[in-house]
Amino acid sequence: MVVNQLPPELQGYQVHEHLGSGATSEVWRGVRVGDGLNVAIKVVDPRNAVEQIMREAAVLSSVRSQHLVHLYDVIAVSQSQVAVVTQLAKGGSLSQVLHAREFCSSVRSSP
Repeated sequence: MVVNQLPPELQGYQVHEHLGSGATSEVWRGVRVGDGLNVAIKVVDPRNAVEQIMREAAVLSSVRSQHLVHLYDVIAVSQSQVAVVTQLAKGGSLSQVLHAREFCSSVRSSP
């Protein structure tokens, strides 16, 4: 997905810096205006991923675990985009964490 240089406008949220991109979405750091809560805002083009994003939202809204981010909101950004607002997880992306673990494990197994 091509990164949109301008952050999306979402009612009730201030959208700040771009955190990353995937095949069907972009993720931004934001703040919920009402209480100052830091959030992650995943903007998805539903034409490409509507079933996936609805499945993701259903799972996140039905399960509470310390190992999953909490779902706060699903918002229509425009006629062609949806935003999923979740808890902002510290520590980077899953890809970054897995890469770091792979690196650490290869260092430990080196002679």
